[in-house]
Amino acid sequence: MCQLRETEMVFTKLATKTLNKTRETSPCASHPTSIRCESENSPHNIGLILKPSSFLPTVTKNGECPFVESFPACPVLQPNECAVDVDCNETDKCCFNGCILTCTPATFISKPNPNMCEASVDLGFLIDSSASIGYQNFKSVRKMVDRIINVFTISPKQTHVAIITISDRPAHVLRFNTLQGADLNSASVRRVVDNLRFTRDKTRIDLALRMAHKEMFSKLGGGRKHAQKILVVFTDGIQTWRPDKMEKLSKASEPLKKMGVKIIPVGVRGEEINVGSLLDMSLDTYSVFNMEFFPELLQALKKMSKVPCSDNREVRDKHEMKLSKTLKKLYRKRKP
Repeated sequence: MCQLRETEMVFTKLATKTLNKTRETSPCASHPTSIRCESENSPHNIGLILKPSSFLPTVTKNGECPFVESFPACPVLQPNECAVDVDCNETDKCCFNGCILTCTPATFISKPNPNMCEASVDLGFLIDSSASIGYQNFKSVRKMVDRIINVFTISPKQTHVAIITISDRPAHVLRFNTLQGADLNSASVRRVVDNLRFTRDKTRIDLALRMAHKEMFSKLGGGRKHAQKILVVFTDGIQTWRPDKMEKLSKASEPLKKMGVKIIPVGVRGEEINVGSLLDMSLDTYSVFNMEFFPELLQALKKMSKVPCSDNREVRDKHEMKLSKTLKKLYRKRKP
């Protein structure tokens, strides 16, 4: 008759099934438990090793068992030191060391602070003021910009705002460093937005992009080195044709992308929309929106307005991955 040690009896009660071959060949097959047992007063192997994860201990202590990187050559008759965590002292857990269950000091993995904080953002706007947009669409864009501003915390340490109007003579109407101290707030920025003029000029998006690179996000324009850089471009994407001087938007936007500026084109439906131009400005298709899907744009910007409070690089990278997944999800939602 096969006799088991007391600690091994715990496994006998918890184990579910044993292998048919083992049941046929081993006199200890009725005990699908330990690496060994005794049959007819002679210890022997039954050829069955069960991992601790196969069982559900009645009491589990805090912490984790150390990771077993390799499995050493194990002595044939080495007994288990424990069966469950409570068999060990206060600080140890019952862990599998590659051969047996043994009392092992628990490891604790510190989790970074998952809380989110307001991001430091240099938030720029390029707003099409050309005739092809139409006055009603221009007024709608101003309202949208107001709503975007409300998503961010406008203050000296958080979000700064700059605005350039798009025409054949782009105007830098608000710089990142125009408003200072107590004047740097959402109400002051909205006043600037509400006073923007519809110029009805020609459309030169390339000139506005050049100005954004040379002036808006530059040190002279108040651009901050370590701030997140976002540029929202409201336009129909239709440039006034000037073959002698016009620059492709993919080329005109390249210096901004190299600076780390995330360009988010938003198609404004005037006479028509040149989707190709919007795509040329953006890093990817997921960042291109239009006015009809403004709620999705607002949702994406809300995600961008927050960053993990932790400076841990891994936590920040995970946040960027989640943000990328959000943009892709919103893209699928609005894709025809």
